[in-house]
Amino acid sequence: MPDRSQRVFLWATAIVLPLLLVVAGNALFWRLTERASPDTTGILLFQLGLTAFPFVLLATVAMAAKRLGPPWTWALATGAFVSTGLWMTYYIDGYIYWRDHLATGSGGGGGVDFGIIFLMLFSPLVVGGAMFVAFRVARLRA
Repeated sequence: MPDRSQRVFLWATAIVLPLLLVVAGNALFWRLTERASPDTTGILLFQLGLTAFPFVLLATVAMAAKRLGPPWTWALATGAFVSTGLWMTYYIDGYIYWRDHLATGSGGGGGVDFGIIFLMLFSPLVVGGAMFVAFRVARLRA
């Protein structure tokens, strides 16, 4: 069984990283676009769940491991990196849409970017897959 500090770190990452990416990122996005954030509590909870899922799964599986080591660290770091990249892509896409259409007063123009929507919807699979690959590669090298 992993020691207490390793367990705390895995679970802290599973909780804190989604809060930073979703809640803090959302607040920053609305602040940068100088608009009032709509009441989207349900959507935020759904996004938190999607973002946290691969990290919760990793922490749960790691609890069954006899010991943690570099493969687990690589999986966690890769997941954090990929999640951050996906959320940055999501926010940048929204900011560009705001800058090009809404901030200029030219109205809607364009529409919903379904590519980003589907990417974010399937992000647990993307992040989980990246974590799995990082874990396997690190394990083979160890």
